[in-house]
Amino acid sequence: MVKFTDHRKRGWVPKLKPNQVTSKATLVSVNLIAALCSTGEMYFTANCGITNSETFCFFLAKLVDHLDASDPTWRGHSVIMLDNASYHRGAYTAGVMN
Repeated sequence: MVKFTDHRKRGWVPKLKPNQVTSKATLVSVNLIAALCSTGEMYFTANCGITNSETFCFFLAKLVDHLDASDPTWRGHSVIMLDNASYHRGAYTAGVMN
């Protein structure tokens, strides 16, 4: 089965024939989580499926590991800002951020 999403609202059909999509399938969801640094560095991951607090915390833990290896003093001069996405809150996030 081919996985695609068809969100057409208009299309080319013969005159007097209705525009009708007979089948609908959905793509496997791909999400991007990214972090930007004021020095221009960008850290990101693309994951299949939904982004939830567990996948976000996995990204955050890997980011912290990378930053610790790159600059052990990064915590003293860095701020992590998050928007109000639902996966930024929860039991997983509280454990990683402390």
